[in-house]
Amino acid sequence: MEGPVLQVARLQKFTNVYKIVYLYSITARQMVAYALIPGHIPDCSVVDAALTQLDVLELSKDIEVVQDNGYSTDEDLGEYFHRRRHFITRLEGNRSWIAKEVDKAVKEISDGAEGTSVIHCDPEFGGKAISVRHCFPYKRKYASQKKQKKAGETEYLSANVNVFIYFSSKKKGEEDLKFRTQFEQVRMDAIRGAYLDQEAQSFLKKYCEVINESDGTVANVVFRQDEYSKKMKYHGVLVIIADRETSIEQALIKFRSREKIEEGIEGHKGHTGGNTTKPGSTDESLDGELFVEFLANSMRECFRSRLRSMNATLGVPIGVRDHDLKANLEMETKVKNWIRKKSMVYLLEYFERKETIVLRSGKKRYQFGSLKTKRDSLFLEKLGAIEETSCSAE
Repeated sequence: MEGPVLQVARLQKFTNVYKIVYLYSITARQMVAYALIPGHIPDCSVVDAALTQLDVLELSKDIEVVQDNGYSTDEDLGEYFHRRRHFITRLEGNRSWIAKEVDKAVKEISDGAEGTSVIHCDPEFGGKAISVRHCFPYKRKYASQKKQKKAGETEYLSANVNVFIYFSSKKKGEEDLKFRTQFEQVRMDAIRGAYLDQEAQSFLKKYCEVINESDGTVANVVFRQDEYSKKMKYHGVLVIIADRETSIEQALIKFRSREKIEEGIEGHKGHTGGNTTKPGSTDESLDGELFVEFLANSMRECFRSRLRSMNATLGVPIGVRDHDLKANLEMETKVKNWIRKKSMVYLLEYFERKETIVLRSGKKRYQFGSLKTKRDSLFLEKLGAIEETSCSAE
C-alpha cells in the first residue's frame, strides 16, 4: 500500500478530545482504515500512533504520508525523520530556511532559466527541484544515561529534503485578483459600518490600516504595505517537500491526488455526522458512529472508482459489431456527458429516485417506473446496478 492520505478531525466530548485519522490509499484510491486517538497530542504523533495501531494491516514499511502544511512544522518533520516515516507535504514559501531558495527559484521559473521545467501534468506551472539540508528538532520521549539526555529534551536531526518549487503566473493573477476583491469588499463594509464576521475582522486587522474621522467613523481603509507585499509575494507559488520522492512531476501528482480526496471526504462528512460534536456520547457509541461514517465514505469511493472505470469505456469502439454501431456509441457518449455535468451528490441521490412499482388487479398488471429514457437504463446497465425488487399491490 503506497501513498496514503491522512485526514485528522477533532471531536469534543466534555473533557475528552479525540483525533480521528482516516487512512486513504492514493494508488488504490480507496479508504483503508481509520483510527480513534484520544488526548491532546501533536498531529505528527497522531499520525504515527495511527500507523502503529494499523500495523495489523501489514502495510508497507515504505509507506508515504501525503499531507498538508498543517502537519509540516519543523517539529513534525523532525518526528518523521526520527521515526523513519516517509512523507510528502506542502510547506509555506516564507519558511525561514527555504525562503531565499524559493524567491530565487520563482524568478528563474518566470525567466525560463536553465534548471527549470514545465510541469507536464499541469502545464500552467513551471517548476524547479532542489535539495536542502536542514536541522529538524524533536523531543525525546525517554531519557538516555548513555547519551546523558533527559526525557523531553530537544535534539536535532540533520537531514536532506527534496524541495519542489512550482510557480504559475496565471494562478498568481487569479489569487491577486481574489485578494484585491476581498480587500475592496471589506473596505466598503468597514466604511459603511456594516457587520463584519470573524474572517473579515481578521482580514481587516492583518492587512488594513483604518483611517478614522474625528467623530470615530471610518473615513477610509488602505492596505498595510508590508503585509500586502508579503501576501502578494507568494501568490501562484506552491512548495512541496519530500524525504524520498525525487520526481518533480510525481510529487505534484501525489499531492494533487490528496487534495481531491480531502475535498471529497470533507464534503461528505456533513452527511455522516462528522462535522458535529458528540456531547454525552460514550466511547463505544462514538466508535460506532465513526464506523458508519467510514463505511459510507468507503462505499462512496467505490462508486467513484466504478464511475471512473465506466467513463473510460463509454463511447469507445471495442471491435464488437453490435456495440460499435453508431447509434449505440452516440448513446454511450450522451451518458458520459451527462455524468460529467452532474455532481457526485446528484448521482448518489439518483438511486433514491429510482423506483419501479407494479400494481396488479385481477389479470391486469400495471407497471410505473421512474426510468423514462434509454440514457437512464444504459447508465445502470454499464454501472452494473442490479434491478430493484418490484413492489406489488393486489
